[in-house]
Amino acid sequence: MRIAYLIDSLGSGGAQRQVVELAAMLVQRGDIRARFAVYQDEEFFADRLREADIPVDLIPKRAKLDPFFPFRLRTWFRNHPVDLAHAFLLPPSIWSLIALRSFGAKDRPKLITSERNSVIA
Repeated sequence: MRIAYLIDSLGSGGAQRQVVELAAMLVQRGDIRARFAVYQDEEFFADRLREADIPVDLIPKRAKLDPFFPFRLRTWFRNHPVDLAHAFLLPPSIWSLIALRSFGAKDRPKLITSERNSVIA
């Protein structure tokens, strides 16, 4: 199975740690091929992905609300076909949904999203 992971960056956050470890462990099983797409150039966890032989692509996002970003993301998906897209955090999930909805139903990879949350009392 081919999986694309989408997250804002590989910075030192908890969601980043989760998705990197998830991908590395799944790839280690041998039946999963993974690839990452990020739009912020932070590399705290990049070494872990390199160790797991998981490619990371930086897709430039020119502004917080870049109207052309979904088109660049769609092109990335066209160039790197996958069976499943797994987006982490709300903004990457929204961008992924917009990009993938432009595919025809039979060409569209499945999309799952994950959000980290905590309640502070």
